Amino acid sequence: MIRKPVFILILLAALVLSGCQLNKGDKDSDPVIFSYAAVSQRIMDQIDRNLDDYLMYEPLRPLADLIRLETIMYGSFTSPNASECVAIFKCTDAPHAVGLDRTLVVVCTADNLKWISQYSYGADQVSLALLDGSDHQQCFLFIGSSTFQGITATDIQVLQIQEGEWIVINVFEENPQADAVYSYSDGALHIFHPLYENGDIQYQYINTLRWDPAEKVFTGISG
Repeated sequence: MIRKPVFILILLAALVLSGCQLNKGDKDSDPVIFSYAAVSQRIMDQIDRNLDDYLMYEPLRPLADLIRLETIMYGSFTSPNASECVAIFKCTDAPHAVGLDRTLVVVCTADNLKWISQYSYGADQVSLALLDGSDHQQCFLFIGSSTFQGITATDIQVLQIQEGEWIVINVFEENPQADAVYSYSDGALHIFHPLYENGDIQYQYINTLRWDPAEKVFTGISG
């Protein structure tokens, strides 16, 4: 899914080569910080706890004890051709009720890491991918799986930011089976059907879909 270290290294290298100084600054035009810890802290300082139904109930704990920066990627997320980056944080001590692998997505300006928007997604296991659009604005693909009493349920959401709001968009030409399990890589969404027998689980392959960047849907579902 996301290659963790390389994006942060590219970001830091770009900031160093551009002559940025270790300076948080107060103006939008001030240079951004080029140390890994400072980049993480700069974004973390702008996170709104009230927009996350886990963080809002931990007001006395420092965010550094609750989340960690996993990766940063460049793209256009709030509008076509916008110059932005997205920082992916993982909660380090989230309870099962809010998702053991709770993931916080923070969209910032690319030049100075100014907060624009954020979104939280919780499950026992979360994977996130960016889907390109032919309009030069990217969507977010979330796939989450959670296990309750030995039964694993999978959820899939594709979201796009529209006028500042995170909107879930319908990305299937035909609805897959309700209990389908998903795996995404390199533009292909693989769909499986779970089979339970004697306490064991196996996965029956159903189909592979391809992302259509013009229509912003996955196409190719067959029975």
